[in-house]
Amino acid sequence: MEEDYQHILTIISAMSHVFERSPASFAHLGEEDLRQHLLLPLNGHYPGQATGETFNAGGKSDILIRTEDRNIFIAECKIWGGEKKANDAIAEL
Repeated sequence: MEEDYQHILTIISAMSHVFERSPASFAHLGEEDLRQHLLLPLNGHYPGQATGETFNAGGKSDILIRTEDRNIFIAECKIWGGEKKANDAIAEL
């Protein structure tokens, strides 16, 4: 499970570098559209298992990867708006 988790983080990190290297292609996109761009490579590695805005337990997860009926990765996506907004988002969780 730890190996899957690290692999998923590597995929997301690689995609974040794509965002940074081509800012004009992504600057106009909102949180949901950027999430969709993260789900593309994740579903390439975990076919049909990476979903967005998925109901899970008592709420929704922005990114959820489920393998063999167990969650192996859950993420909340936010656009950086400074430290205060990041702390507020963490407090919501």
